[in-house]
Amino acid sequence: MSIDNLRKFHNYIKGTLIEISSKNGGTTLLDIAVGRGGDLFKWQHNNFKVVVGFDPHQESIDEAKRRLFTQLKSKKRYPYTKFYTLDVLDYNIIHKLNNLESSIKGLETHTYDVVSCQFAFHYFAKHLDHVLNFISHKLNIGGIFIGTATDGDIIHNLLESGNVTDNLLNITKINDEKYTFNITSNSTDTYFDVKGESCEYFLFKDNFIKKAQSYNLQLLDIKSFSDWYKLYNGQLSIEESKISFLNFSFAFIKFPS
Repeated sequence: MSIDNLRKFHNYIKGTLIEISSKNGGTTLLDIAVGRGGDLFKWQHNNFKVVVGFDPHQESIDEAKRRLFTQLKSKKRYPYTKFYTLDVLDYNIIHKLNNLESSIKGLETHTYDVVSCQFAFHYFAKHLDHVLNFISHKLNIGGIFIGTATDGDIIHNLLESGNVTDNLLNITKINDEKYTFNITSNSTDTYFDVKGESCEYFLFKDNFIKKAQSYNLQLLDIKSFSDWYKLYNGQLSIEESKISFLNFSFAFIKFPS
């Protein structure tokens, strides 16, 4: 069963978030779970001058670099973009990234106008303090933190009635902290960077918002994908909707200490 329409819908959401952050005055962007560089075109269509993306998976970073090289050969105008193999959960991540940024013009302060984390923040829910501290450290005052993630509240409530088994989706509770999530599809378009079953942590929204506040990140907007769908011109199948509506988007602004 195909999930091509789901991919298009999710790209619409990410594209809108990135466009809004750019219109807010953002010219520098840091992506902390960049995967294979799937948002390359979204950065190019906005006003970003410098983009840095990193991910712990070497194969994903290799593909992101290949995609960038292919686009640069076409002579199209792109932000100055660098991809690195780094892990946001590394407790030396600030030091390592600062060293790499030292050679990039426009990042003299080692801070950004926008930090983005698309469809990955639920992997960091067990390490919220560490990751939110890093994000706050890397954002300019007035900078925007945007992202999308699976909704721990919805998934936790679903699993109260037992594990989820459907045509496309399987979710199995491991314990009160985490669950396994697996989507099976015959889609010809490789949407998910990592195929097969993944282990995710419950990202509870109230706790997320409260923790962010303690790192000078004030909530601007939080929106379920079911609400996004009301603004969308395309259409999802029932099966795609079941998967998509397990997610939410968020935007925070960095305020002074």
